[in-house]
Amino acid sequence: MAGRCRTHAAEEPHSRSDRRSTGLLRALARGLLDGDGNIYTLLHAPTRKKYPNYTYERLWTHFTSASEEHIEWLRAQILIVMGLRGYIERRRETNERHAFFRLKFGNRASVTLLSALYAAPGEARLERKWRKFDQYLRRHPRPDNSAEGGT
Repeated sequence: MAGRCRTHAAEEPHSRSDRRSTGLLRALARGLLDGDGNIYTLLHAPTRKKYPNYTYERLWTHFTSASEEHIEWLRAQILIVMGLRGYIERRRETNERHAFFRLKFGNRASVTLLSALYAAPGEARLERKWRKFDQYLRRHPRPDNSAEGGT
């Protein structure tokens, strides 16, 4: 993949430069999510016929772009720094629309990713998106999330 930059700092998990890289990636990813991403929740009923009352809430995090290279780069950086593997959805160009790419994280990865992005309450963030995640955490408490996201 020509034109991609990969630093040694991202490969040294305990170095000072790695902590700086992690902080920079968190800030960048938070800004990308606030600008061109979304936090999506839905109530899912996977087996309506057999278990009509069984539902659970899904949490998805999406980063969107018209640049496939950008989405692939972001996926690689999140994988290197946070160990999370997202899925890239591709919508090819048509006569009416340009190509569109979306980096998607499912439930568990979204909780881990968003907890990292919103770890410090004083950092810049789009309140509307943070609130959506915070409300999800309140509905689905984890033993270790009492101080995440400034709650």
